[in-house]
Amino acid sequence: MLINPDRGDSTTLAARVPGDPLPRYGFTAYNWNGPAMFGESDKGSHWRAVVRATIKDPLYPETADRLFNNRATWDFQVLNPIADLHVVSLCAGDSTDDVAIEIHPGEPWSVHFQFYNAGRCRSPTGATTSI
Repeated sequence: MLINPDRGDSTTLAARVPGDPLPRYGFTAYNWNGPAMFGESDKGSHWRAVVRATIKDPLYPETADRLFNNRATWDFQVLNPIADLHVVSLCAGDSTDDVAIEIHPGEPWSVHFQFYNAGRCRSPTGATTSI
């Protein structure tokens, strides 16, 4: 189920979807794709995904005292992707390409650096490097 707490409306994404038998101590995972992409008008909106699991086998019912962990929620917000670049390291290198604090006249040198994108977009376009 997908709930918009700001407006109070909800949408059922799937109901009574049968799963494969799950043996004792078994584990399974699902990747349920959203039915539609969020649009420009959804920017800034808050959402809650709700998943509930139940056992339908009458031979192995789950007692009421065991139902407390059969439901989970995840809150998220629709936002524009943003970049957040970090310069992780920077140093100068000498003619042997080793890290150097001294550069000698007449010898080649270089600058070594690394970046990290901690933002919410995969590959920011238009990023430039200035030294």
